[in-house]
Amino acid sequence: KNCLLKTFTDTGRLTNEQQRFKQQVSQARVVVDHAFGQLKERWSCLLKCNDCDLKLVKRMVLTCCALHNLCEDH
Repeated sequence: KNCLLKTFTDTGRLTNEQQRFKQQVSQARVVVDHAFGQLKERWSCLLKCNDCDLKLVKRMVLTCCALHNLCEDH
């Protein structure tokens, strides 16, 4: 898929720049995983959307993000 970010495969011959990129992608993934964990903890509907239409899932996630931010602000 063109929406996924793939890192370099570590064959022992990565340049410093490639290693740094791989590390930064890994750190970003931890942040994203943590954020989705918080969302799924607060909004159980996200635990059940495996069989939903992809457009619906997108709307559900965006709505839960907006509601989460509202809850955090107040």
